[in-house]
Amino acid sequence: MADVLISTDDLLVLGGPETVNVEVDYGPKGDRGSLFFAGNGEPSSLTLPSSVEAQVFDFYLNTQQSHSNFASIYQLLTIPGSGAQWQKIMSLLPNVYALNTSKTFVNGSVQIVVPLLNLVPSDMIGSVTAENFNIQHSISGTAPIASSISVGAIGGGVGTESLPITIYAKELVGGEWINPANARTIHLFISMV
Repeated sequence: MADVLISTDDLLVLGGPETVNVEVDYGPKGDRGSLFFAGNGEPSSLTLPSSVEAQVFDFYLNTQQSHSNFASIYQLLTIPGSGAQWQKIMSLLPNVYALNTSKTFVNGSVQIVVPLLNLVPSDMIGSVTAENFNIQHSISGTAPIASSISVGAIGGGVGTESLPITIYAKELVGGEWINPANARTIHLFISMV
């Protein structure tokens, strides 16, 4: 294998021109693109500087954590006969519900009733069934516990709709499967499917 040695006292840098002009003002001026705004509460409470005006197709993010629509995204849309109005288009919050609750089993079972408003937005109530939810659970204990769940149909009256979840369990104590004694912490994780 040959060794190559190049030795020089000069350094030549090759490159582009010292300046580059980019002309972007060709053609007719078009409409501006959509802007994103953020604020506390509903978009109707949005206060903009005088130099900016909300236009159709702009977006708004509700950043008020205590608001019922926290992390919701709205878009300014044209509604026939009504003009431009902010419409909620999605929520950035995941569609999951988690609950840790202490319950006492009676004859090996316990029922937990979850208000439907904790699981879905109010405008979805009436369009979901128990089959729309994936429910995972675990039960805290020092002995091995075998358990299963049964999910009932959504019940309750208008505004009080709820999802009943019945958990059946047995624990292994002294080589025998017995009903759990004392209160147990039950961990629920419910998501939409």
